[in-house]
Amino acid sequence: MARVSRSLAALLTVATLAGCGPGEPSPGRTWSPPDPVATASGPTPALTPPSEVERVTFEQAMARYVTANYPKGTRYVGDCETAKPDPRGVCGLKKVTVDAGEVWGIGVPYSEFDGFLLLAEGEAGWRVADAYAPAFEGSGTGPRPTPSWFVGVG
Repeated sequence: MARVSRSLAALLTVATLAGCGPGEPSPGRTWSPPDPVATASGPTPALTPPSEVERVTFEQAMARYVTANYPKGTRYVGDCETAKPDPRGVCGLKKVTVDAGEVWGIGVPYSEFDGFLLLAEGEAGWRVADAYAPAFEGSGTGPRPTPSWFVGVG
């Protein structure tokens, strides 16, 4: 049986190759690639728009901010209401929604906030649009202008 299968496969291969025509295109004709075949399974990842593939989640935006602005090894651990104590963790707590986005307090779990972030959602997903750290008494820094989006935070 195996001999018949091999012989049949060889015959089919030769027949297929013979049907391909001469190795060079005939004069006056140019080769063009075939049209892509549509599938019923939906778009392939290569055809998916980049904005949908590379969309930044809220957690990713917060984690990127923490990685860029806190000491090395510090990480974003989620919502402050559910975060567990972690000396290398930073959590966030939504304070208010404003026209420009959402204002979140950010700091170490079970402690005061270090600052406040304005997060906005756009086509590419979430991003930190602005950050503000109010001057605390005894910090040695002068008065800072308060951004308009921070006015509604209580």
